[in-house]
Amino acid sequence: MNKHLILGACVALIFCGCSFKNESISFSEPASIYMGQKAFAKAYLFKVQDERVDKNIVGVFKNKNGEVQSVITTAQDLAPWFNTAFEKEMRAAGFVPVSDKNNADFSYLMTVTTLKAEYITNELTGKNLRLLMGISVEITNKNQTITKKYKYDEEKWIKPAFDADAIKKELEPFMRESIANTVKSLVELSAAK
Repeated sequence: MNKHLILGACVALIFCGCSFKNESISFSEPASIYMGQKAFAKAYLFKVQDERVDKNIVGVFKNKNGEVQSVITTAQDLAPWFNTAFEKEMRAAGFVPVSDKNNADFSYLMTVTTLKAEYITNELTGKNLRLLMGISVEITNKNQTITKKYKYDEEKWIKPAFDADAIKKELEPFMRESIANTVKSLVELSAAK
């Protein structure tokens, strides 16, 4: 009888425990992780724009055939999160924010165009997680305005994930690293001017 009970519990776990449902996550206050050269320039920072098509969706669970099993959402407005992360990284990189763009060496308008995590369930070998982030930065100095586009695309294997929090643990550091890498590029561009 115990064997039947254990078998029944295993079958129930397989069918119930492996069925995914849509889940919502929220991100914690961003902290600076910037390491690199310093800019030593005055910067006017526009508020970061979030131009993702669907601002509530941050990821999906897919099966091996690419069919979406569930969606990872957030009720959090991510524009302020991006804005705080960008400002902290700019300060850490040596940019001094000023309140009047006429007093700035450069002004920066950062726009987030893409943010997505794709986790493939039941993928026990190879890469089962893909993280994507697209960032565009409009840079203006006294002479010209240019736009730089950055695309961050990371694929890796993680241990089996059964909920959205497991994906959040990968996505949140990826978001911070993407913004820090963008700022590192802005430091290099400021030195070239």
